[in-house]
Amino acid sequence: MMRIAWLSAGWKESSNGNFWYREWTLKELSLITNTYFLLDEARAGSYRALVEKVSGSRVAIVTQGAVAGGREVQAGTEVSRYIETEFRRPNPAGYGLIARDTLTFNGKPTFDSYDSSKFPYTYLFGINSGSIVTVGSVSDDYGSTLNLGNALIFGDLATGAFDDGSDPSGGATVSGDVVWDFDMEFPAVTIPNTAGWNNTAP
Repeated sequence: MMRIAWLSAGWKESSNGNFWYREWTLKELSLITNTYFLLDEARAGSYRALVEKVSGSRVAIVTQGAVAGGREVQAGTEVSRYIETEFRRPNPAGYGLIARDTLTFNGKPTFDSYDSSKFPYTYLFGINSGSIVTVGSVSDDYGSTLNLGNALIFGDLATGAFDDGSDPSGGATVSGDVVWDFDMEFPAVTIPNTAGWNNTAP
Protein backbone atom coordinates (compact mmCIF):
# COMPACT_ATOMS: atom_id res chain seq x y z
CA MET A 1 0.00 0.00 0.00
CA MET A 2 2.78 2.44 0.90
CA ARG A 3 4.63 1.68 -2.36
CA ILE A 4 1.47 2.25 -4.41
CA ALA A 5 0.97 5.60 -2.68
CA TRP A 6 4.47 6.77 -3.63
CA LEU A 7 4.13 5.59 -7.24
CA SER A 8 0.67 7.09 -7.69
CA ALA A 9 2.01 10.42 -6.38
CA GLY A 10 4.53 10.54 -9.22
CA TRP A 11 7.64 9.20 -7.50
CA LYS A 12 9.95 6.55 -8.98
CA GLU A 13 11.81 3.81 -7.15
CA SER A 14 15.57 3.39 -7.51
CA SER A 15 16.85 0.20 -9.11
CA ASN A 16 18.32 -0.96 -5.78
CA GLY A 17 15.02 -0.32 -3.99
CA ASN A 18 16.54 1.99 -1.37
CA PHE A 19 15.28 5.38 -2.58
CA TRP A 20 12.35 7.29 -4.00
CA TYR A 21 13.17 10.07 -6.45
CA ARG A 22 11.33 12.68 -8.49
CA GLU A 23 12.02 15.74 -10.65
CA TRP A 24 9.91 18.83 -11.31
CA THR A 25 10.40 21.58 -13.86
CA LEU A 26 10.06 25.15 -12.64
CA LYS A 27 6.81 25.39 -14.59
CA GLU A 28 5.41 22.43 -12.63
CA LEU A 29 6.60 23.92 -9.37
CA SER A 30 4.95 27.22 -10.26
CA LEU A 31 1.61 25.44 -10.62
CA ILE A 32 2.05 23.47 -7.38
CA THR A 33 3.22 26.35 -5.20
CA ASN A 34 1.42 29.17 -7.00
CA THR A 35 4.77 30.96 -7.19
CA TYR A 36 6.36 32.22 -10.40
CA PHE A 37 10.04 31.40 -10.78
CA LEU A 38 11.80 33.84 -13.10
CA LEU A 39 14.91 32.85 -15.06
CA ASP A 40 16.85 34.63 -17.76
CA GLU A 41 15.92 33.90 -21.35
CA ALA A 42 17.14 30.55 -22.72
CA ARG A 43 17.66 29.06 -19.27
CA ALA A 44 15.82 26.01 -17.93
CA GLY A 45 15.41 25.13 -14.27
CA SER A 46 14.43 21.99 -12.40
CA TYR A 47 14.08 20.69 -8.87
CA ARG A 48 14.98 17.14 -7.87
CA ALA A 49 14.41 15.23 -4.68
CA LEU A 50 15.73 11.90 -3.47
CA VAL A 51 14.25 10.33 -0.34
CA GLU A 52 15.97 7.45 1.40
CA LYS A 53 13.63 4.73 2.58
CA VAL A 54 13.56 4.38 6.36
CA SER A 55 16.44 2.17 7.42
CA GLY A 56 17.22 1.55 11.05
CA SER A 57 16.91 4.82 12.94
CA ARG A 58 17.49 7.36 10.17
CA VAL A 59 16.16 8.67 6.87
CA ALA A 60 17.87 11.18 4.59
CA ILE A 61 16.41 13.58 2.02
CA VAL A 62 18.59 15.17 -0.66
CA THR A 63 17.20 17.99 -2.78
CA GLN A 64 18.81 19.68 -5.76
CA GLY A 65 17.96 22.85 -7.60
CA ALA A 66 19.50 23.00 -11.08
CA VAL A 67 19.71 25.62 -13.81
CA ALA A 68 20.95 24.79 -17.32
CA GLY A 69 21.40 26.64 -20.57
CA GLY A 70 21.85 30.30 -21.31
CA ARG A 71 23.08 32.33 -24.24
CA GLU A 72 26.73 32.44 -23.22
CA VAL A 73 26.91 29.08 -21.45
CA GLN A 74 28.54 26.02 -22.93
CA ALA A 75 26.03 23.40 -24.02
CA GLY A 76 25.41 20.73 -21.40
CA THR A 77 26.60 22.91 -18.53
CA GLU A 78 24.42 22.80 -15.41
CA VAL A 79 24.70 24.78 -12.19
CA SER A 80 23.15 23.18 -9.11
CA ARG A 81 22.90 23.42 -5.35
CA TYR A 82 22.27 20.53 -2.99
CA ILE A 83 20.67 20.40 0.42
CA GLU A 84 20.88 17.21 2.48
CA THR A 85 18.68 16.76 5.54
CA GLU A 86 18.81 13.80 7.90
CA PHE A 87 15.97 12.75 10.15
CA ARG A 88 15.70 10.16 12.83
CA ARG A 89 12.75 7.86 13.33
CA PRO A 90 10.65 8.60 16.40
CA ASN A 91 11.54 6.15 19.10
CA PRO A 92 8.55 5.34 21.33
CA ALA A 93 10.90 4.01 23.98
CA GLY A 94 12.80 7.29 24.06
CA TYR A 95 16.30 6.37 25.18
CA GLY A 96 17.83 3.27 26.64
CA LEU A 97 20.32 4.81 29.06
CA ILE A 98 21.54 8.43 29.04
CA ALA A 99 23.90 9.81 31.69
CA ARG A 100 24.64 13.40 32.59
CA ASP A 101 28.34 12.69 33.02
CA THR A 102 30.21 9.42 33.44
CA LEU A 103 28.80 6.20 32.00
CA THR A 104 30.76 3.12 33.10
CA PHE A 105 29.97 -0.51 32.26
CA ASN A 106 31.67 -3.59 33.64
CA GLY A 107 31.70 -6.88 31.81
CA LYS A 108 29.57 -7.24 28.70
CA PRO A 109 26.07 -5.77 29.19
CA THR A 110 23.61 -5.86 26.29
CA PHE A 111 21.22 -3.06 25.30
CA ASP A 112 18.43 -3.83 22.88
CA SER A 113 14.74 -3.14 22.26
CA TYR A 114 11.78 -5.14 21.01
CA ASP A 115 8.27 -4.70 19.66
CA SER A 116 5.86 -6.27 22.14
CA SER A 117 3.01 -6.11 19.59
CA LYS A 118 4.74 -8.74 17.43
CA PHE A 119 4.87 -12.48 18.06
CA PRO A 120 6.20 -13.92 20.33
CA TYR A 121 5.23 -10.72 22.27
CA THR A 122 8.24 -11.09 24.56
CA TYR A 123 11.84 -10.31 23.69
CA LEU A 124 13.43 -12.77 21.29
CA PHE A 125 16.63 -11.59 19.65
CA GLY A 126 16.45 -11.46 15.86
CA ILE A 127 12.71 -12.11 15.78
CA ASN A 128 11.03 -9.01 17.17
CA SER A 129 14.09 -7.18 18.48
CA GLY A 130 15.24 -3.90 17.03
CA SER A 131 18.17 -1.54 16.73
CA ILE A 132 16.60 1.64 18.03
CA VAL A 133 17.92 1.85 21.58
CA THR A 134 20.16 4.83 22.38
CA VAL A 135 22.90 4.72 25.02
CA GLY A 136 25.28 7.52 25.91
CA SER A 137 26.09 10.68 27.83
CA VAL A 138 25.43 14.38 27.27
CA SER A 139 28.93 15.20 28.54
CA ASP A 140 31.15 16.91 25.97
CA ASP A 141 34.20 14.90 27.07
CA TYR A 142 33.60 11.34 25.96
CA GLY A 143 37.24 10.42 26.62
CA SER A 144 36.64 10.33 30.36
CA THR A 145 32.89 9.76 30.50
CA LEU A 146 32.17 6.83 28.16
CA ASN A 147 33.71 3.72 29.66
CA LEU A 148 31.61 1.10 27.90
CA GLY A 149 33.66 -2.03 28.51
CA ASN A 150 32.65 -4.75 26.04
CA ALA A 151 29.00 -3.73 25.88
CA LEU A 152 26.72 -4.77 23.01
CA ILE A 153 24.51 -1.85 21.93
CA PHE A 154 21.89 -2.70 19.32
CA GLY A 155 21.23 0.89 18.37
CA ASP A 156 22.99 4.25 18.60
CA LEU A 157 25.75 5.59 20.82
CA ALA A 158 25.30 9.27 21.78
CA THR A 159 27.85 11.74 23.12
CA GLY A 160 27.72 15.45 23.80
CA ALA A 161 31.24 15.84 22.39
CA PHE A 162 32.02 17.34 19.00
CA ASP A 163 32.99 14.97 16.20
CA ASP A 164 36.78 14.76 16.13
CA GLY A 165 36.92 11.78 13.80
CA SER A 166 37.64 9.24 16.53
CA ASP A 167 35.57 6.31 17.72
CA PRO A 168 34.05 6.81 21.20
CA SER A 169 32.71 3.25 21.39
CA GLY A 170 36.02 1.83 22.65
CA GLY A 171 35.65 -1.91 23.09
CA ALA A 172 31.86 -1.80 22.76
CA THR A 173 29.98 -3.06 19.71
CA VAL A 174 27.48 -0.51 18.35
CA SER A 175 25.14 -1.60 15.55
CA GLY A 176 23.80 1.88 14.80
CA ASP A 177 25.30 5.34 14.47
CA VAL A 178 27.52 7.45 16.70
CA VAL A 179 25.53 10.61 17.44
CA TRP A 180 27.78 13.59 18.18
CA ASP A 181 26.94 16.88 19.86
CA PHE A 182 24.04 15.15 21.63
CA ASP A 183 21.91 17.12 24.05
CA MET A 184 18.71 16.50 25.95
CA GLU A 185 16.74 18.06 28.78
CA PHE A 186 16.72 16.15 32.04
CA PRO A 187 13.53 16.67 34.03
CA ALA A 188 13.93 18.36 37.37
CA VAL A 189 13.86 15.93 40.28
CA THR A 190 11.98 17.08 43.36
CA ILE A 191 13.27 15.48 46.54
CA PRO A 192 10.26 14.29 48.55
CA ASN A 193 9.65 15.65 52.03
CA THR A 194 10.42 12.78 54.37
CA ALA A 195 9.84 14.65 57.63
CA GLY A 196 8.30 12.32 60.18
CA TRP A 197 9.20 9.19 58.21
CA ASN A 198 11.23 6.34 59.64
CA ASN A 199 12.50 3.00 58.40
CA THR A 200 10.95 1.02 61.23
CA ALA A 201 8.50 -1.61 60.03
CA PRO A 202 5.02 -1.32 61.61
